[in-house]
Amino acid sequence: MRDLSLLQSKERIQFMYSDGVLDIKSGLYALTDKLLSLYNEEWNEPKTVIVFKDIIDFYIDYDDSFLLDNFYNNTFII
Repeated sequence: MRDLSLLQSKERIQFMYSDGVLDIKSGLYALTDKLLSLYNEEWNEPKTVIVFKDIIDFYIDYDDSFLLDNFYNNTFII
């Protein structure tokens, strides 16, 4: 995560998920004590790092299917 500039030196990972089977660059989602970090090499802008104070709203669209991942929708200030 440090190599992808998703983790600062004194940050602590609280939660991390990767849907990449062979490489985390295929999808990495992390919550630290300071930030929400998202990375997917297929996105136009692969890296998104959001400071907590900039998050206005967050909603998760849950899917009970075994084959589909859940999706999130968020609103934040840039």
